[in-house]
Amino acid sequence: AVLGYVYMRTINLLEIQNEEIIKAEVTGLADQYRSGGLTALAEAINRRLDVNKRGMQYMLANSAGVYIAGNLHAQPINDMPDNSWVDFTILQGDVQAILGHQVKGFNMQLPQDFQLVVGMDVEDLAQFRNVVRIALFWCLGLSLLLGLSGGLLAASHFLSRFDSFPEFSQVLSR
Repeated sequence: AVLGYVYMRTINLLEIQNEEIIKAEVTGLADQYRSGGLTALAEAINRRLDVNKRGMQYMLANSAGVYIAGNLHAQPINDMPDNSWVDFTILQGDVQAILGHQVKGFNMQLPQDFQLVVGMDVEDLAQFRNVVRIALFWCLGLSLLLGLSGGLLAASHFLSRFDSFPEFSQVLSR
């Protein structure tokens, strides 16, 4: 139970941390768009990609969903709900956007029908979740096995001592 609680709290904390990073990126890029327009936004995305160390994923698209900037190139951006959290798999990208990886992101509708998706590759988090889950199942199985073995051993020891007293055996046989 304690390991399960630690697991849940750790995963929850990591997910919240990822969401906070994404929110900060969305806010910063939205400010870039408001102050300098589409060109400033595209330049800001490209600058972020140059120093991208956290597996961030970006896609700026026009109203038809056509790629303008970012490291994602062919996501179905028009199918994503506007101004909401989205989970998707990378379909096409560049070196920093690994095909098949899972992404947690935010799809923001910008003025003039431009859309901005900012996300984070969460494949490592999914693998961590699976490793810890498997370890928890092994620990639970081992605990049950040891508990049952210990219980059977204690019960057999108790019964052997109980059988060594003849007067108890006679009472039980009646």
